[in-house]
Formats: sequence, C-alpha cells, structure tokens
Amino acid sequence: MTKFKLFTACLICMSIFYTPAGSALIGWWTKSNYCISTTGPTNACSSEFADSRTFSGDAGYLVTATAWANTAGSGNTALAGAEIAQYSGGLGVKNADAGSGSSDDDREGSTPEHSMDNDDRYDMILFEFKDQAGANIEISLEDVTVGWYQNDADISVLAYQGSGAPVLAGQNLDDLADKNLSGWEIVGNYDVDYLDPDPHYSNNHSVPQTAPVNPNQISSSYWLIGAYNSLFASAGCDPGINNNYYCNGPDFAADYLKIMDLAGSIVDTPLPPASVPEPSSLLLLVPALFITLRLRRQRAN
Repeated sequence: MTKFKLFTACLICMSIFYTPAGSALIGWWTKSNYCISTTGPTNACSSEFADSRTFSGDAGYLVTATAWANTAGSGNTALAGAEIAQYSGGLGVKNADAGSGSSDDDREGSTPEHSMDNDDRYDMILFEFKDQAGANIEISLEDVTVGWYQNDADISVLAYQGSGAPVLAGQNLDDLADKNLSGWEIVGNYDVDYLDPDPHYSNNHSVPQTAPVNPNQISSSYWLIGAYNSLFASAGCDPGINNNYYCNGPDFAADYLKIMDLAGSIVDTPLPPASVPEPSSLLLLVPALFITLRLRRQRAN
C-alpha cells in the first residue's frame, strides 16, 4: 500500500468514527398531551392553572415551565412566582396581582390577560431543560412559536449564564438587564408575528407564528421568555429577516401571547458508547501512522 493510500484510509476512518455532538434539533410542545406532571393545588395536567408544568419533547427530553411577574417589592419592582396556565394555544400567566383592584393588574386572568402579557405587569416564563433522567442539559434555543396572540406578539429572551440554578424570587426586575448582577444575558427581542398576513393590533390570532431566535447560539439550561420589556431594548429587535419590524412596549401596543412550541439544539451531547473511539484517542493514530510508514520504508530498503 502506498503512503498516499494508507494516509487516505486513515483519514476516512477518522471521518467515520468522529461525529460532532450537539447538532440534533429537539422540539418541545406545551400542549396537554405532552404534559407529564404539574405542581400546585390540583397537581394534574388537565388543570387550567398550576405552579409548574413539565413537558416531554423529542426523544424524551424534558422541559419544566414556571411563571413569574414583577408583583413584589415596593412599587412592584421585584419578581414573584405566578400561576402558569395551559390552553390550546399554549402557555399563559396569571400573576399574583390578578383581580386585586383598579390600581393593580386587575384584569389579569381574564381575556386577553389570561395570556403572557406586559399590560400593567411584565409576565415571564422560565423554561428549565433536562434529560430523560431529570438532569439539567444545556440547549441552544433556536425557535419560539406563539400559538395565540392578541394585539401584538413581541417577546424578550434571556439565557442564564451564572453558576448553579437561578433564583428569581425577589430578584429586582431592573437587575435582569445586568449580567454581572443577575447572571442573565439578554439574548434578544423578537417580533414573533412579523410574518402574520393579518394587520397588527387587531383581534385574536390563532394561527401559530414562529420566530428564529438566538443567532449567536448562546447555550443554557435556563431560558426566560417574557412579553417584551423595554429594559432589554439594548439588544434591539430582530424579526428574523430584516429590521423593518419593531418591538413595542405596552405604552404603544401591549403584547398578549401564549407560548406553544420551543426548539433548540442540545449542547455537549454525550458521545456514542465506548466502542466508538473519542477524538482524543483518534489523535493517537497519527504517530502510529507515521511509525507504520517508516517501518514500511525500511523494509523496502
């Protein structure tokens, strides 16, 4: 066998046995038939409201959703837990100020504020991603689908880059915009309904709308998605195609929407079983190749 043929054969072997990890696109659906557990007073997937909901996605990967809003602290500056609602169009939020009086978020929980919205309070949903055994996994979020919205459907997306698990209870809403203070990185703001042929700011929309997100491929086990908040405006607004669309806050056009689907790529997926060589062991083949070539050369002489 010539040197060229032997070297080519080695390269072919390396290309066969080495497969980059983390390239598979995984989908999660926040519909009742994908719900596997809830926490809260009723503790049933069939309930409208719960403290948390866990859903099964492709290949059994899990995501747990909890709801949050700025209903704590002086002047409603801090986050507190909320109830997460499940509808045919996706997930909504019922925050702690629902029906508490005209000076608060009194319409919260009724249409259209049964959804995730930024009318009076900023509703958000925390998504925690896990493997089949319940251990956290990092994903690079790629798509967010809204299954229902009214008026407008702009969102803000953040990824947790701190150590350990994030603590949102009591977290100052303003601090979320500072990565050094909170550990949260602003991924971007997105006009999810940019392709909807119907006019903006009109009646209910029940045709699912999907927006690509996270062009920088940031990865995390924890993702925070909320109705658009101008605190995160430094990241701009991305409609996925061009900049002819805008993310507007409640002063211009409040956003009422339900999160239906998420899609992303798992990062650092374990390599196949040990019978398949890892890239580090393949590097050992390189000196072995040259030794083999030298021995063959000596025999030929």
